[in-house]
Amino acid sequence: MIRVFKLKLKMYFLLGQVYVAVLLLCGLGFYFFAPPEYLRLLPAIGLFYCLTGFVFNYALDRCRYHPDRLLVVFMVTRMAKLLLTIIFLAVSVKVFHVDKIPFVITLMCNYFLYTALEIYLYYRYSTWHSKRAALRNEKRKK
Repeated sequence: MIRVFKLKLKMYFLLGQVYVAVLLLCGLGFYFFAPPEYLRLLPAIGLFYCLTGFVFNYALDRCRYHPDRLLVVFMVTRMAKLLLTIIFLAVSVKVFHVDKIPFVITLMCNYFLYTALEIYLYYRYSTWHSKRAALRNEKRKK
């Protein structure tokens, strides 16, 4: 039980480090190379993707013991992330009156970056977990 908790803690700590590193790199890049209009809602974009990433990775981690549900939950979380991104975009444009084209480009670049990063990290996590499960099953057979 304690091992599983430590593993989850390591996974969430790794995800947190990666999310913060990507957020800082994107933020510094936009700070030095983008016009000032981008900087108004840039922290909100990074925070939005960090929070959705943690929530969706938690949901995927809960399916670890039910591998038959994993693909469905994975696809549902990706669709929910896309819908939440569209809602975030609509609210930001209506409420904060940001320029549509630069904001959409920035938001979609962040969307693709964070989605690719989450898919890669979850792929690495799931392959590592499946290898450990296979080793456990071999030890039980012996």
